[in-house]
Amino acid sequence: MRFRLDKSISLNFFLIPSFLLLVWLISTSILVADCYKLIHQPTINHIVLVIDCSGSMDGKPLADAKRGANSFFAEIKSNDRVALISFDDVVEFEQDETNNLSVLNTAVNNLRSGGATALYDGIARAALSLVNKKGNRVIVYLTDGNDNKSRYRLTELEKMTVSEGIFVYGIGLGQVDIEKLQQLSQKTNGTIQYTQRSSNLENLYLKVWNEYYNQYNKPQRDKGSLVVTSIPDGKEVIINGRKVGITPFREVSLEAKPIKIGIVYNQGIWECDAIIKSGHQTVIDTRESDLGAELLILSRPQGATVFIDDVYIGVTAVGTPISMSKPNWIEHAQKDSRQLRISKIPYGNRRFRLRGIPDFDFGPDQQIEVEIPVSNDRMVLFFDIFRQKVTSGKGKIYSVGRPNDPFSELDDDF
Repeated sequence: MRFRLDKSISLNFFLIPSFLLLVWLISTSILVADCYKLIHQPTINHIVLVIDCSGSMDGKPLADAKRGANSFFAEIKSNDRVALISFDDVVEFEQDETNNLSVLNTAVNNLRSGGATALYDGIARAALSLVNKKGNRVIVYLTDGNDNKSRYRLTELEKMTVSEGIFVYGIGLGQVDIEKLQQLSQKTNGTIQYTQRSSNLENLYLKVWNEYYNQYNKPQRDKGSLVVTSIPDGKEVIINGRKVGITPFREVSLEAKPIKIGIVYNQGIWECDAIIKSGHQTVIDTRESDLGAELLILSRPQGATVFIDDVYIGVTAVGTPISMSKPNWIEHAQKDSRQLRISKIPYGNRRFRLRGIPDFDFGPDQQIEVEIPVSNDRMVLFFDIFRQKVTSGKGKIYSVGRPNDPFSELDDDF
């Protein structure tokens, strides 16, 4: 990827943004090569149901929720894979994805109520389970109250799900903040349903099913989709000369054709000639400058979500851990294609925040937040969330706060 501003653009962007837009549309500034990627989207649906099992769902509400979920399961087709997550104080992955109706019925019928409402953590866990799935990815959550227990924030969920191209559908029961949750669904091209009576939940589950299948399932096979992200985020997106939204940005059911993308940064407009292709997702991941660092990020525990300067980046690798006790651990990490790699991070002080998987139950402080100067072309950073420290490939250690290590009595095999 290459980017430079047309030398003719020397005016103050903040004072005359419309002029810059005009220059961008008519000038012959250098185009970005290889500025996008196409991801084939097979005709399969990965769906995760997230169900509120807090204390207020006890009795009839939970019974009606189970009935609704079972009706939802009854509609699944051969190309659907469905998983089940529950949440109260903590998040539980009740059933891995399957299309076996009997297995799903058993899993949902075994749900029990009690505890607080970790709604955002439940949605985050669902999103994490879908990150590496190919095909359409859908979250359907049910809640009867406002979040009061999660470590994840709603703004983080919006950035994660939009950036990963995940549909989010919600069902609200009783005292919920519909306006706040509606933002999440709208930004991901989903919807949110609401009822005061739990007896209506079955109908709402079926309504969500029909809305998704009628609106997106078929179009996704004969049309394409687009995801645009940026660092920093919140930047204006221009498609074919028309302002369409801000990053992270997602559009679905697009006609197959060439498109011209522009991202409006403070220093100018980043541009890309891309294509929309049937059955594919066009992904455009931009940076304000291509003069930045290449980062390799590992974490303990694995599978942690990574935010840099409050922008969602991705998830650290899960698998055989890299052992820092070995002198060549950096070389092993660099050769491991599973590890999280981030390119073109602008130089300067960057705030990193990593969060462990919400249902990784080793205490309440499963996150680390630290400011690290990004100054080298290539950096390897190992985030030990338990011990609240970060070790760089050059041996520099950044300590943060008080350690919270459930493995303190074990050997450090990581």
